[in-house]
Amino acid sequence: MSEAEADGSDKTQQARDAWVEHVLGVKFSKAGGVALPPPPQANAAAVKRMLAALVGRIPAAAGTDTARRAMLLKIANATNDSIKAGNLVAAAQAMKDLKAEMDGPVLARTAVTQVWMDAKEALDTRLSALYAKLRGMKIPVLGQVATDMERVFENYRVGLVAALMDYDQAPTSDARRKAAAKALGVIATYKVRLPADKHVIGADSNPFGLPVAAQQTLTRALDTLSQHLTLA
Repeated sequence: MSEAEADGSDKTQQARDAWVEHVLGVKFSKAGGVALPPPPQANAAAVKRMLAALVGRIPAAAGTDTARRAMLLKIANATNDSIKAGNLVAAAQAMKDLKAEMDGPVLARTAVTQVWMDAKEALDTRLSALYAKLRGMKIPVLGQVATDMERVFENYRVGLVAALMDYDQAPTSDARRKAAAKALGVIATYKVRLPADKHVIGADSNPFGLPVAAQQTLTRALDTLSQHLTLA
């Protein structure tokens, strides 16, 4: 698509959204805000047309992300249920959530968990070499050190992954913001713990000359996650 075509498409979408807002009397805002209830003259047929327009945008908004597509369709189905029940106020709010989700930062939704998993996988490759070295020396205390390190680093992975998955699976913008706040709290705790964690320090300063860079690898990933989640 050329720049001119893209601009035309954007203008068409904006014009359609403005029309929808005029028909329903609902003001959508990317910055959030409260949706006004539809006026009495708004009818179910008009609401259905508005929903159909939004549903038509789901494939482009979701791309190849099946989880995101399923989440958007779930909101659309909830909207349709409200329309069938004659609750146009609830339908308007659900459509506001749907539009906010589609207009939101896709990268922040689809990449956060993977950022952490990628960092941990890269680190685990280097840690595995260290664990093998420790255990290969056949000295019980060194084998125990490897086991303790493994447990500590696994706890770092699990603790944050749970919070990031809550964010990825949040069904609405409001739920996503709450999940982001929770994940940012975990990240802040990790940033304080990592520099003082004896297992992290021990891995990075191992006497075998094996490159691990645990603190650097994890801190870089935490910084990236903070940037994404702060924008959520």
